[in-house]
Amino acid sequence: KEMLLVGDNFEQVENGASLIAKIVAAAPRVQLLLTSQQPLNIQAERRFTVGGLDYAELGETSEAAQFFLNSARRVNSDFRLAEADVPALLELCRLLDGMPLALEIAAGWVRMMDCPTILRETKRSLDFLVSPMRDMPARHQSLRAVLTRSWELLSVSLQEALRRLALFAGGFRLE
Repeated sequence: KEMLLVGDNFEQVENGASLIAKIVAAAPRVQLLLTSQQPLNIQAERRFTVGGLDYAELGETSEAAQFFLNSARRVNSDFRLAEADVPALLELCRLLDGMPLALEIAAGWVRMMDCPTILRETKRSLDFLVSPMRDMPARHQSLRAVLTRSWELLSVSLQEALRRLALFAGGFRLE
């Protein structure tokens, strides 16, 4: 058969790498598009790093700003960005490094506050970014939940290395 199989959060599939290797060997015309926080480490794998949305180049028309505005209009169809709020929106996009989930959660607050207030609260504590959406998976309910889940996926040795780096002030090299 010729088909495309799409999977999300593939790191959760037990023995996922061996399953994919078997599919590739048995059905060479089957293509797979998988998201995962862990590489499969098989020869057929082609990795593409997915980062945040662009927020630096185009200012208010950047991908991140447009994503925020579209998300804000989903929760408040009358939402309009005031000219005076543009700098706050751009700083929020930078602060959140263009992360779509974080921008979507932040945009959910436009029902109650303007962009400068959302920025101020986000700077005060990332725990501010909690989604009111009831149908989101628990791991996406807040930025804290995303960070916790990512932390849990790290090996014990990587967790220890990051603990030590968190206390280190200043720059450093990989070595």
